[in-house]
Amino acid sequence: MIRCIFSDLDGTLCHFDRHTKHFGVRVTTDDGKGVATVRNTEGEERSCRLLPTSTMGAGVISDKTVAQILKSALLSVT
Repeated sequence: MIRCIFSDLDGTLCHFDRHTKHFGVRVTTDDGKGVATVRNTEGEERSCRLLPTSTMGAGVISDKTVAQILKSALLSVT
């Protein structure tokens, strides 16, 4: 169980297409719904939420990560 998260979101909990593209990771977004699908080179997919930023465009955080944080009642992510 997660007890505490102290993190800079960028690159730790939230990832950006410009940083993962060179690894062959593909991000498909639906900006209107605030969601994305992330696919790696092995075909694995993860459902994610978009986190808009003022400087780097939208980043992604996995729904699984959000669920674990919310389950611990540490943070509300909308």
